[in-house]
Amino acid sequence: MSDIDLLRQLMADLGPAMDAVATVVESADGANWAIEMEDELVVQVELDAQLARLALTTVLPSPSPEHRARTCEALLTFNLLWQDASAVRMALDEPGGKIIQVAEWAVATPSLQGLQETLAEFVRKATLWRTAIEAGCGQEPCAKVFEHFGANMLRV
Repeated sequence: MSDIDLLRQLMADLGPAMDAVATVVESADGANWAIEMEDELVVQVELDAQLARLALTTVLPSPSPEHRARTCEALLTFNLLWQDASAVRMALDEPGGKIIQVAEWAVATPSLQGLQETLAEFVRKATLWRTAIEAGCGQEPCAKVFEHFGANMLRV
Protein backbone atom coordinates (compact mmCIF):
# COMPACT_ATOMS: atom_id res chain seq x y z
CA MET A 1 0.00 0.00 0.00
CA SER A 2 1.40 3.42 -0.97
CA ASP A 3 1.73 6.24 1.54
CA ILE A 4 -1.21 8.15 0.04
CA ASP A 5 -3.36 5.02 0.06
CA LEU A 6 -2.51 4.46 3.72
CA LEU A 7 -3.45 8.07 4.55
CA ARG A 8 -6.72 7.74 2.64
CA GLN A 9 -7.50 4.62 4.64
CA LEU A 10 -6.63 6.34 7.93
CA MET A 11 -8.90 9.26 7.04
CA ALA A 12 -11.70 6.85 6.12
CA ASP A 13 -11.25 5.06 9.45
CA LEU A 14 -11.05 8.29 11.47
CA GLY A 15 -14.79 9.06 11.52
CA PRO A 16 -15.91 5.69 12.85
CA ALA A 17 -12.99 5.64 15.33
CA MET A 18 -13.65 9.06 16.93
CA ASP A 19 -17.02 10.04 18.36
CA ALA A 20 -16.16 13.73 18.03
CA VAL A 21 -15.77 13.47 14.23
CA ALA A 22 -19.00 14.15 12.34
CA THR A 23 -17.68 13.76 8.77
CA VAL A 24 -14.47 13.39 6.80
CA VAL A 25 -14.57 14.57 3.19
CA GLU A 26 -11.73 13.85 0.77
CA SER A 27 -10.95 16.30 -2.04
CA ALA A 28 -11.02 15.21 -5.67
CA ASP A 29 -7.21 15.16 -5.80
CA GLY A 30 -7.06 12.82 -2.80
CA ALA A 31 -4.44 14.85 -0.95
CA ASN A 32 -6.74 17.11 1.08
CA TRP A 33 -9.49 16.43 3.58
CA ALA A 34 -12.04 18.41 5.55
CA ILE A 35 -12.83 16.98 8.97
CA GLU A 36 -15.99 18.35 10.54
CA MET A 37 -16.18 17.86 14.27
CA GLU A 38 -19.43 17.38 16.23
CA ASP A 39 -19.10 20.95 17.57
CA GLU A 40 -19.02 22.21 13.94
CA LEU A 41 -15.31 23.07 14.03
CA VAL A 42 -13.83 22.23 10.62
CA VAL A 43 -10.22 21.09 10.35
CA GLN A 44 -8.65 21.25 6.89
CA VAL A 45 -5.92 18.66 6.31
CA GLU A 46 -3.44 18.93 3.46
CA LEU A 47 -0.75 16.41 2.54
CA ASP A 48 2.72 17.71 1.71
CA ALA A 49 4.15 14.56 0.14
CA GLN A 50 7.63 16.03 -0.36
CA LEU A 51 8.00 16.83 3.32
CA ALA A 52 6.03 13.75 4.44
CA ARG A 53 3.66 15.69 6.67
CA LEU A 54 0.07 16.71 7.02
CA ALA A 55 -0.80 20.33 7.69
CA LEU A 56 -3.87 20.85 9.88
CA THR A 57 -5.58 24.23 9.81
CA THR A 58 -8.75 25.73 11.22
CA VAL A 59 -10.22 29.21 11.26
CA LEU A 60 -10.73 30.72 14.69
CA PRO A 61 -13.35 33.37 15.42
CA SER A 62 -12.57 36.96 14.56
CA PRO A 63 -12.18 39.17 17.61
CA SER A 64 -14.22 42.31 17.97
CA PRO A 65 -12.37 45.38 16.63
CA GLU A 66 -11.72 46.71 20.13
CA HIS A 67 -10.08 43.40 21.17
CA ARG A 68 -8.15 42.66 17.96
CA ALA A 69 -4.79 44.08 19.09
CA ARG A 70 -4.97 42.33 22.46
CA THR A 71 -5.96 39.06 20.77
CA CYS A 72 -3.14 39.25 18.23
CA GLU A 73 -0.69 40.00 21.03
CA ALA A 74 -1.88 36.92 22.96
CA LEU A 75 -1.61 34.75 19.85
CA LEU A 76 1.92 35.94 19.15
CA THR A 77 2.85 35.24 22.76
CA PHE A 78 1.39 31.75 22.38
CA ASN A 79 3.61 31.21 19.32
CA LEU A 80 6.58 31.58 21.65
CA LEU A 81 5.61 28.22 23.14
CA TRP A 82 7.32 26.45 20.22
CA GLN A 83 8.64 23.83 22.64
CA ASP A 84 5.10 22.47 22.93
CA ALA A 85 5.19 18.97 21.39
CA SER A 86 2.26 19.60 19.05
CA ALA A 87 3.84 22.75 17.61
CA VAL A 88 0.53 24.53 17.11
CA ARG A 89 1.03 28.00 15.68
CA MET A 90 -1.24 30.95 15.06
CA ALA A 91 -1.30 33.13 11.97
CA LEU A 92 -3.36 35.62 10.02
CA ASP A 93 -4.30 34.66 6.47
CA GLU A 94 -3.65 38.28 5.43
CA PRO A 95 -3.23 41.65 7.17
CA GLY A 96 -6.43 42.27 9.10
CA GLY A 97 -7.65 38.83 8.05
CA LYS A 98 -8.83 35.64 9.66
CA ILE A 99 -6.99 33.95 12.52
CA ILE A 100 -5.73 30.52 11.44
CA GLN A 101 -4.53 27.80 13.81
CA VAL A 102 -1.90 25.59 12.15
CA ALA A 103 -0.12 22.37 13.11
CA GLU A 104 1.88 19.75 11.29
CA TRP A 105 1.95 16.00 11.72
CA ALA A 106 4.84 13.95 10.38
CA VAL A 107 3.53 10.98 8.42
CA ALA A 108 6.70 8.90 8.17
CA THR A 109 4.94 6.08 10.04
CA PRO A 110 1.27 7.10 10.15
CA SER A 111 -1.15 5.29 12.44
CA LEU A 112 -4.79 5.75 13.28
CA GLN A 113 -3.92 6.26 16.94
CA GLY A 114 -1.34 8.93 16.06
CA LEU A 115 -3.82 10.72 13.82
CA GLN A 116 -6.52 10.58 16.51
CA GLU A 117 -4.18 11.96 19.16
CA THR A 118 -2.93 14.74 16.89
CA LEU A 119 -6.45 15.73 15.86
CA ALA A 120 -7.79 15.61 19.43
CA GLU A 121 -5.00 17.85 20.72
CA PHE A 122 -5.42 20.26 17.79
CA VAL A 123 -9.16 20.51 18.41
CA ARG A 124 -8.64 20.92 22.17
CA LYS A 125 -6.39 23.93 21.57
CA ALA A 126 -8.80 25.40 19.03
CA THR A 127 -11.63 25.07 21.54
CA LEU A 128 -9.59 26.85 24.22
CA TRP A 129 -8.72 29.66 21.82
CA ARG A 130 -12.28 29.99 20.52
CA THR A 131 -13.49 30.53 24.08
CA ALA A 132 -10.71 33.04 24.89
CA ILE A 133 -11.21 35.03 21.68
CA GLU A 134 -14.98 35.16 22.10
CA ALA A 135 -14.43 36.46 25.66
CA GLY A 136 -12.26 39.31 24.40
CA CYS A 137 -8.91 37.65 25.11
CA GLY A 138 -8.44 39.60 28.31
CA GLN A 139 -6.16 38.58 31.14
CA GLU A 140 -8.42 35.90 32.64
CA PRO A 141 -9.65 34.12 29.45
CA CYS A 142 -6.16 33.96 27.96
CA ALA A 143 -4.58 32.94 31.25
CA LYS A 144 -6.73 29.79 31.13
CA VAL A 145 -5.32 28.95 27.69
CA PHE A 146 -1.73 29.44 28.79
CA GLU A 147 -2.25 27.45 32.01
CA HIS A 148 -3.13 24.40 29.91
CA PHE A 149 0.36 24.56 28.45
CA GLY A 150 2.25 25.10 31.69
CA ALA A 151 2.91 28.76 30.95
CA ASN A 152 1.37 30.35 34.03
CA MET A 153 3.84 33.22 34.11
CA LEU A 154 3.19 34.67 30.65
CA ARG A 155 1.40 37.99 30.71
CA VAL A 156 -1.06 38.80 27.97
